[in-house]
Amino acid sequence: MDETTAKSYIEEVFAWLHAHPELSYEEHETTTKLKELLSRNKIKLLELPLPTGAAAEIGSQDGPLVALRADIDALPITEETGLPYVSKIEDRMHACGHDFHTAAVLGAALLLKEKESALPGKARIIFQPAEEAPGGAQQVLETGILDEVQAIFGIHTSPLFPVGTLGLSSGPVMAAVDRFVLRFQGTGTHAAHPDRGVDVIPLAAHFISALQIIVSRNSDPFAANLVSITRITAGNTWNVLPETAELEGTVRSLTPENRQLITTTCQKPAL
Repeated sequence: MDETTAKSYIEEVFAWLHAHPELSYEEHETTTKLKELLSRNKIKLLELPLPTGAAAEIGSQDGPLVALRADIDALPITEETGLPYVSKIEDRMHACGHDFHTAAVLGAALLLKEKESALPGKARIIFQPAEEAPGGAQQVLETGILDEVQAIFGIHTSPLFPVGTLGLSSGPVMAAVDRFVLRFQGTGTHAAHPDRGVDVIPLAAHFISALQIIVSRNSDPFAANLVSITRITAGNTWNVLPETAELEGTVRSLTPENRQLITTTCQKPAL
């Protein structure tokens, strides 16, 4: 397969993936499609004892075992792009680039297959399910498919770079992500008599302000940490103080130490 043919082939695969998004742990059609494409191109499938996801191997010589990894799940988002290959599944969309990741790694597998006899080792191809949900990577690790792998490579698309640009960096690039939900419990009362209740609105507001101190005053100023409140829910009318308020947010960190620091600081006054 020459370069032009390979490019067109992978573009077709990308368009199909984009049009058929599936959520975490539900990537059955995607898995079937990937196995079909790998088999059709005479790439050896490996047993991956999971309901979704796929693995394959290229090469037969002794030498290093190197893995390429892509994620295959989509997000619960309604697509409004108007693309010719727009999502065909309601409230499902490849909005995080996993369709591109999958197509790119499949393309790499096809090129490696053409050079299989010259490879000084083996390439293991991993199509990981459930990157967007907890536990997807852990489940793949628990299968043992990566036990003998000496190095693993993956990519992530970024809107920060022009098309055709490859960005490389030493050290961590993608942050660990943690989700938190906090519920404040007070005593509801009529807004005309706040003294007869426990108002959760100022409690939540003060907490949101204090939370910013974790990054600005507790972590290394050169560390790329982030703590954000992304949802606030409280009350349902204008003249009653609610009993509860709920906050939801995210933590992003680039090292295990900073991840632990943020968790520990959240459990005590951030001073």
